[in-house]
Amino acid sequence: MTIDFKQLCIDSHQISVDKGWQETERSYDEDTILFHSELSEALEDYRKNLMLNEVYYEYSSDGVKNPKTYTSEEWAAHQKEHGVDPYNHAKPCGIPIELADFIIRLCQF
Repeated sequence: MTIDFKQLCIDSHQISVDKGWQETERSYDEDTILFHSELSEALEDYRKNLMLNEVYYEYSSDGVKNPKTYTSEEWAAHQKEHGVDPYNHAKPCGIPIELADFIIRLCQF
């Protein structure tokens, strides 16, 4: 599979604008902090001894501040039992997710 980095940057930026995440221009400092935060989250998961390809989900409903954490398999079973969450309250987490977030931030920059 070939990835067109320029197109990835264009698409990332447009999605960010469409979702309202980039209503104003960010400063270089703000972008650098966002890069750092994504890499720090990946490092935090690495220090928790998570595998480099391990994805887990944090699920919260009704604004719960301490979300329940599910492995990918547990989340699939939860969805099978309770149905797919129409509001998508599950947040994917893990090293691959944080590194992907870093690449998205870089492309938006």
